[in-house]
Amino acid sequence: MNKLSSCQTYNDLKKGFVDLDKMLGPDLPKYIIPQQFYETYFNIMAVKKYPLVQATIKAAKQGRIKLLNHSDPKDESIKHYVMPDCISCITTPPNPNKPTIALVNAIKKTGYIRNADKEAVGLKVNEVALYSYLQTGYVATLLAEKDQAVTNNVKLHTLLAEMYSSMFSRIIDQIYPITGEDGSYTRLSFLLCLFYYQFMCGLDDVTALKLSMRVKTVDPAEVSANSKVFASGNVKMSKFDDFISAFMREFPFIRQGSVTLRLIIGKTIKQYGAGAMFTLEHFQSFLNMIQCVGLRSGMYNDAMIAKIVPSNLIKDVDKILLLIGES
Repeated sequence: MNKLSSCQTYNDLKKGFVDLDKMLGPDLPKYIIPQQFYETYFNIMAVKKYPLVQATIKAAKQGRIKLLNHSDPKDESIKHYVMPDCISCITTPPNPNKPTIALVNAIKKTGYIRNADKEAVGLKVNEVALYSYLQTGYVATLLAEKDQAVTNNVKLHTLLAEMYSSMFSRIIDQIYPITGEDGSYTRLSFLLCLFYYQFMCGLDDVTALKLSMRVKTVDPAEVSANSKVFASGNVKMSKFDDFISAFMREFPFIRQGSVTLRLIIGKTIKQYGAGAMFTLEHFQSFLNMIQCVGLRSGMYNDAMIAKIVPSNLIKDVDKILLLIGES
């Protein structure tokens, strides 16, 4: 699956305030929330019917998931901007001799309970948000250690491509209205699926074309008969600019130069929440948003997204990831 550093959005922001390399600096341990502040929740979580709950708790007990807050637990006056809301989690570099550790951005929904000396003695967090953070960490370790198994799972990506094309076709249509044209929605979905499979999953254009035709939001007959991009045979997309080029070829009545990544990202954040900044280009960010919405954790605009993405599909995704983790 693709890395955050491959995304145009990330590289634009890196020039300003986001740099993953600096996040793993020597001061990081100060901002890890002590596990004793929340491990009492593990038994409560264990009885939940979330598909990934047992695997998540196991990883947490093994110390493979670290939650981060911007405050130093020993000194309330010391704060550090650990990572922005748009980055949900990062993992330690791959090491065959060490297990992968997930560092989860838990700033939004956590806070310390402090004594008279301003030292942390507990954690303010609701149970659903806490579990959401821990599951985010577990899935991040799974993606890091079983990347190939995740990439090769056709059923998983058929479901995710359906959700991805549904969510972002709505965003794009609000900015550049195209659905007045017959068959336009399915052709836009086709382009989004091509981008999803190639850029986010790292598949070649031939495989991406074949798999895109299996997604429910795509009508193969309509695409084969009327898609200009399909007819051209040029379906390669190695970056978002390639998607924009394909979009302009598919819908030539859209004014040249009006389609930009910045506008689409801006609309995405407005519709789906501040944490959705990288979801258009980054697989892990998109998957995390979908899973958090399934938990109704409040990390994103759950009500809006739930109208587009059925909860049963999200549970199916979690069940597939569980099988991959157990394999």
